[in-house]
Amino acid sequence: LDDEDTFKILIATDIHLGYLEKDAVRGNDTFNTFDEILKCAKQNQVDFILLGGDLFHENKPSRRCLHSCISLLRKYCMGDTPILFDVLSDQAVNFSNSKFPWVNYQDENLNISIPVFSVHGNHDDPTGADGLCALDLLSSAGLVNHFGRSQSVERIEISPVLLQKGSTKLALYGIGSIPDERLYRMFVNNQVTMLRPKEDQDQWFNLFTIHQNRCVCLYCPPEQVCVFILSSRTGVCVYTVHQNRCVCVYTVHQNRCVCLYCSVEQVCVFILSTRTGVCVYTVQ
Repeated sequence: LDDEDTFKILIATDIHLGYLEKDAVRGNDTFNTFDEILKCAKQNQVDFILLGGDLFHENKPSRRCLHSCISLLRKYCMGDTPILFDVLSDQAVNFSNSKFPWVNYQDENLNISIPVFSVHGNHDDPTGADGLCALDLLSSAGLVNHFGRSQSVERIEISPVLLQKGSTKLALYGIGSIPDERLYRMFVNNQVTMLRPKEDQDQWFNLFTIHQNRCVCLYCPPEQVCVFILSSRTGVCVYTVHQNRCVCVYTVHQNRCVCLYCSVEQVCVFILSTRTGVCVYTVQ
């Protein structure tokens, strides 16, 4: 591979820092895992790290959890190693929710050797009057580039982070966790727009980072795993998800699986599964 034109990206997700941190046996598991991930990124000299959400297990992580996370990011992601790719998009749009709306490695006050890009998940999502989350603290500290956040509840317009390394162009799209029923309505009503670069549209690789639930759809090829929203025929959400377990709220005669990987709206038999692929329940 030609390193001058090749992006090396380490992708990780659902680290859930702080999970069981008070447990005498497993208390350090998540921090050791994050340490291993960052160490792997540094040893392999990746261009950047891409996190798919739920870096933290709780919306308000403990001081110990935040301290450990910041210490690890500073240990592995700060340094004098040059960054070999450029950001071509309007960063004021990509990072509009940040007090410092530019990628951290271009900040003259910071020395970043491995940039980290992340969307938020459903465990560490923005809340409160100011809509802040733990990732925003890391963003203000210059340790993480938080992208893919939508303020509107009526329409989503995704402007990609445009990256270029040598002759390779990468459009990085992102959507942080959004309640499933809301995202379902937006897709069905064509209220989700993905912008494309104005120039050389066919020369870009597109990478989409989304933190939502999954469905193994029996209507589609059996090996296909797709992003999904479940609803009744009236569009009412019929389930809730809590810590990867599905709790059925009430039973309807015929459910719909809206498969974002396939057609926009199709009736199918589906299996709802956790991230480990364990079937929770089936509907026929």
